[in-house]
Amino acid sequence: FAVPATQTGLGSDRVSVVPLIRTERGTFLGIRISDLPAAEKHFGKSSMPSLPVFTLPKGLLTPSEIEKFVIDGIATKHGARVLSYQELGGAYSPSPGIIPGLLQPVAVEIDVNSLDSCNYHWVPLGALLNRVDDIKDGQLLTGLFRASHALDLVQ
Repeated sequence: FAVPATQTGLGSDRVSVVPLIRTERGTFLGIRISDLPAAEKHFGKSSMPSLPVFTLPKGLLTPSEIEKFVIDGIATKHGARVLSYQELGGAYSPSPGIIPGLLQPVAVEIDVNSLDSCNYHWVPLGALLNRVDDIKDGQLLTGLFRASHALDLVQ
């Protein structure tokens, strides 16, 4: 297994965040562009749309501790204020046998008044659903589908 170095204080579990905003024009999902060197080998480019992911510190056990850690991280690292936080189903292992930790997808509603300082790219949720064949990132696909089900946009 590939595990974080013990001196980092990080555990092996992570949270994948589906940032959402609701406007009069619809629901938008916030993506970030990640530089993933392994993606270049498979897809010919290293930049890929993805969701924000937070690696949880060791010892963070309760759901309320995890929620606070994620909300604080979104504010600090991405400049956005969270209005609401919701788990999107159960945690899963995105890379069984390679990475030991679990990934918990969550949806957060972002305050539209904090968008000036937010570094996400906002894409209409429906447009992403219409282009799922173009999405290469598994965490983005999982988060997109789970959020869409939670919002009753797909069945």
